[in-house]
Amino acid sequence: MNMARKITQTRKTTVTVIAWIIGFLIFFPILWTILMSFKSEGDAIKGPLEMLTSHWTLESYGEVQERSNYFRFFMNSVVISVGSRCRKPRLFWVLR
Repeated sequence: MNMARKITQTRKTTVTVIAWIIGFLIFFPILWTILMSFKSEGDAIKGPLEMLTSHWTLESYGEVQERSNYFRFFMNSVVISVGSRCRKPRLFWVLR
């Protein structure tokens, strides 16, 4: 006796639509943040439709670099991660 439920095409479609909706709800804030990063501060506080039609710029990225020296912090992370990666194989042989 086979107790498994038969999966219908309607059930597959419903589950797929629900999965896409959940995926969109999870991804939309990330997409919105990325889109806002290409807008000026004044354009970012406009309404959604006004924001999409306004001028796209890289001004915000330059401002972040000026205020926080972001590139230096990024390079510090690269040096630490590459350095730690290079040390692991040697450390593995020492501990063995």
